[in-house]
Order: sequence, then C-alpha cells, then structure tokens
Amino acid sequence: MKITDIIETEYANIQKTEQELVLTDSQGIDSIIQAYEEWGTKLREIFIEYNYLNKIYSMANEIIEKKEYDRTDITAFCNHLSDFSPKCKSLLEQDKITYRGIFLSGLINLHHLKIKSNNSYHIITENMSNSLQYFGFQNAGATIFIQGNVGDFTGYEMSLGTITIFGNTNNGLGTKMFGGKIIVKGNTRDETGNEMKGGDIFITGFTKWGTGHKMRGGTIHVLKKIKHLSVHKIDGDIYCAGKQVYS
Repeated sequence: MKITDIIETEYANIQKTEQELVLTDSQGIDSIIQAYEEWGTKLREIFIEYNYLNKIYSMANEIIEKKEYDRTDITAFCNHLSDFSPKCKSLLEQDKITYRGIFLSGLINLHHLKIKSNNSYHIITENMSNSLQYFGFQNAGATIFIQGNVGDFTGYEMSLGTITIFGNTNNGLGTKMFGGKIIVKGNTRDETGNEMKGGDIFITGFTKWGTGHKMRGGTIHVLKKIKHLSVHKIDGDIYCAGKQVYS
C-alpha cells in the first residue's frame, strides 16, 4: 500500500474519532489533573540518572492506575496542557516540562491495557508551545492520533499499535522501537529510526540528518526526500519515493 493511501485511511479514522469524542462528555478530567499534579510534585525530586526514563514512567503509572478515567478524558486533558489553560500551566519546572509526553503515554497505555478494546485515542498538541517529548513511550498496542506537532523521541521503545501524526516530529522518531507502526503526515528531523529494531515508519515529507542511525531492523518509508543517511546503520530497510535506498 502507498504512503498516500495509508494517510487517507488514517485521516478517515481520525475524523470518525473526532465525531465520537464530540458526543461524549469528559467526566474523569479532575482525576487526571490530580494525578498529574501529584506526579509533577514527585518529578521535582528526580535526578537525571541511568534509566531515569523508566523511573519517571513507573512513577506516573503508580499514580495513574488508582484513578478512574476514559479515553475522552485523555483528549480533554490535552486542553489543560495548552497555553490557554490556567490549570497545569506552571506545575513542572522548565527543564522537566517535556516529560509530559511520558505521563500522557502512561494514561493511554494503562487505559488500553485495562479495557482491551480497539478504541483509538486522540491527542491535540496544536496549542502547546512546549512540545511533547517521548510521547508514545512503550506503546504496546494502542491506536493513537496526534493533531499537531510533537517533539523528540516519539514512539520510544514502542512494540505494538499505531501512532499517526498530523504534523511534524522532531529528532529520534521511533528510537528503539521493536514493532508497530508510526505514520507522519509531515516532516521529521534528525536520526529517524535511531536504534530501531522492528516495526514500520511512514513519512510523507522529508527526514534530515542521520536517518537510520544504528538501525537494526524494521522499515522506514519516506515519500519526498532523505537529506542524509546514517553510515552507522546495521540492518533494516529504508525506502525513499518508493525506491529502496538502504538494505
């Protein structure tokens, strides 16, 4: 299937998701905000150390799993992370604010594991000046639509599921991913597929420096242009404009 066909299919899916969300009231948003505030307080005590990402993620999950919320509450929570919301605006220190992506990942992963359904999740980043880093962290089967841009390391260590981004991503898209699918209707920056071990990445725009850096498996499809291929690629396949450029 062509990248353009995949994007059209995913766009139809996100429109369906938006219609479902409009018809549903968000009731668990206060529980999520309470969990976020508690997590933010504990996050101030975290020092950057070995394996700190898993520590931050586990800490979020310990708090989140005690809360009751639905997927519509997750979408509503995105509005409280925007620049226009009085809540959650100054909770995290500037050097740690981008870890919000890990908190959102925990919300989705735990909910998906709990309900075990094919319902999709809709994340809106258009009004966030600070981009979400590590969003889709360890995704293990959820279908996620992102409306807007995201930051570094989207899909970090994901193993299953689909992340579709209607916008651009920053560096390290799909870093250490084992499986699943990431679709970007836009551009990515440096080291796309960094240390990627499996799965598929589809990009309608271009990638910049170090595409496939230390890549060990999986496939990267770029529709327009790859500015620079990493010389440190180990295995896996890379296609540009339908032609295999690295195998």
